[in-house]
Amino acid sequence: MPEVKLAETVHGSGATPGPVHPVRVYINGGKGYVWSADDARELREKCRIMGVMVGGLAGYRQQVAVSGLPLELSNEELSLANDRGWVHLVADACPLESASSSDKPAAASSSTDPPAST
Repeated sequence: MPEVKLAETVHGSGATPGPVHPVRVYINGGKGYVWSADDARELREKCRIMGVMVGGLAGYRQQVAVSGLPLELSNEELSLANDRGWVHLVADACPLESASSSDKPAAASSSTDPPAST
Protein backbone atom coordinates (compact mmCIF):
# COMPACT_ATOMS: atom_id res chain seq x y z
CA MET A 1 0.00 0.00 0.00
CA PRO A 2 1.48 3.42 -0.91
CA GLU A 3 2.25 5.78 1.95
CA VAL A 4 0.03 8.86 2.08
CA LYS A 5 1.74 12.12 2.98
CA LEU A 6 -0.33 14.79 4.65
CA ALA A 7 0.28 18.45 3.96
CA GLU A 8 2.21 20.06 6.81
CA THR A 9 0.55 23.43 6.54
CA VAL A 10 -2.44 24.76 4.73
CA HIS A 11 -0.83 28.07 3.78
CA GLY A 12 2.65 26.78 2.98
CA SER A 13 4.48 29.35 5.11
CA GLY A 14 4.24 27.43 8.36
CA ALA A 15 2.85 30.48 10.14
CA THR A 16 -0.50 30.26 11.84
CA PRO A 17 -2.94 32.61 10.11
CA GLY A 18 -4.59 35.20 12.25
CA PRO A 19 -5.83 38.75 12.47
CA VAL A 20 -3.47 41.73 12.45
CA HIS A 21 -4.41 42.50 16.06
CA PRO A 22 -6.22 40.38 18.67
CA VAL A 23 -9.97 40.60 18.21
CA ARG A 24 -11.89 41.84 21.25
CA VAL A 25 -14.40 39.21 22.41
CA TYR A 26 -16.89 40.13 25.14
CA ILE A 27 -17.85 37.34 27.53
CA ASN A 28 -21.44 37.41 28.73
CA GLY A 29 -23.34 34.50 30.24
CA GLY A 30 -20.52 32.08 29.47
CA LYS A 31 -20.57 32.89 25.74
CA GLY A 32 -18.25 35.01 23.62
CA TYR A 33 -19.53 37.82 21.39
CA VAL A 34 -17.78 39.92 18.73
CA TRP A 35 -19.49 43.27 18.20
CA SER A 36 -17.22 44.73 15.50
CA ALA A 37 -18.06 43.91 11.88
CA ASP A 38 -14.41 44.24 10.82
CA ASP A 39 -13.26 41.90 13.60
CA ALA A 40 -15.97 39.36 12.75
CA ARG A 41 -14.87 39.44 9.11
CA GLU A 42 -11.21 38.96 10.07
CA LEU A 43 -12.06 35.96 12.24
CA ARG A 44 -14.02 34.40 9.40
CA GLU A 45 -11.62 35.14 6.55
CA LYS A 46 -8.19 34.83 8.17
CA CYS A 47 -8.78 32.38 11.02
CA ARG A 48 -11.64 30.30 9.60
CA ILE A 49 -13.61 30.87 12.81
CA MET A 50 -17.20 31.14 11.60
CA GLY A 51 -19.36 31.69 14.67
CA VAL A 52 -23.06 32.51 14.37
CA MET A 53 -24.65 35.90 13.82
CA VAL A 54 -27.31 36.17 16.53
CA GLY A 55 -28.44 39.80 16.39
CA GLY A 56 -31.62 41.12 14.88
CA LEU A 57 -31.67 43.55 11.97
CA ALA A 58 -34.00 46.52 11.91
CA GLY A 59 -36.28 46.59 8.91
CA TYR A 60 -36.39 42.85 8.27
CA ARG A 61 -39.72 41.16 8.84
CA GLN A 62 -38.27 37.65 8.63
CA GLN A 63 -35.93 37.85 11.63
CA VAL A 64 -35.42 34.08 11.51
CA ALA A 65 -33.98 34.22 7.98
CA VAL A 66 -31.46 37.05 8.45
CA SER A 67 -29.28 37.86 11.46
CA GLY A 68 -26.59 40.45 12.21
CA LEU A 69 -24.07 41.38 14.86
CA PRO A 70 -23.05 40.28 17.39
CA LEU A 71 -21.16 37.21 16.23
CA GLU A 72 -21.46 34.46 18.85
CA LEU A 73 -18.53 32.06 19.15
CA SER A 74 -18.92 28.48 20.35
CA ASN A 75 -16.82 27.30 23.29
CA GLU A 76 -14.60 25.32 20.90
CA GLU A 77 -14.05 28.31 18.61
CA LEU A 78 -13.36 30.57 21.56
CA SER A 79 -10.89 28.11 23.09
CA LEU A 80 -8.99 27.65 19.82
CA ALA A 81 -8.84 31.37 19.08
CA ASN A 82 -7.69 32.13 22.63
CA ASP A 83 -4.98 29.42 22.54
CA ARG A 84 -3.63 30.83 19.27
CA GLY A 85 -3.69 34.43 20.50
CA TRP A 86 -6.27 35.62 17.97
CA VAL A 87 -8.65 37.07 20.56
CA HIS A 88 -8.54 39.28 23.63
CA LEU A 89 -11.21 38.22 26.13
CA VAL A 90 -13.09 40.99 27.90
CA ALA A 91 -15.22 40.05 30.92
CA ASP A 92 -17.81 42.73 30.27
CA ALA A 93 -21.54 42.43 29.81
CA CYS A 94 -21.78 44.47 26.63
CA PRO A 95 -19.59 47.07 24.92
CA LEU A 96 -22.63 49.29 24.47
CA GLU A 97 -23.21 49.48 28.22
CA SER A 98 -19.63 50.52 28.98
CA ALA A 99 -19.65 53.06 26.14
CA SER A 100 -22.91 54.65 27.28
CA SER A 101 -21.75 54.90 30.89
CA SER A 102 -18.52 56.65 29.84
CA ASP A 103 -20.46 59.15 27.72
CA LYS A 104 -22.49 60.43 30.66
CA PRO A 105 -21.32 63.85 31.86
CA ALA A 106 -20.06 64.16 35.40
CA ALA A 107 -22.45 65.77 37.85
CA ALA A 108 -21.59 69.44 38.05
CA SER A 109 -22.45 71.71 40.92
CA SER A 110 -25.24 74.07 40.12
CA SER A 111 -24.34 77.74 40.17
CA THR A 112 -28.02 78.71 40.53
CA ASP A 113 -28.21 77.59 44.17
CA PRO A 114 -28.50 80.55 46.51
CA PRO A 115 -25.55 81.13 48.83
CA ALA A 116 -25.92 79.67 52.27
CA SER A 117 -27.04 82.26 54.81
CA THR A 118 -25.16 82.64 58.05
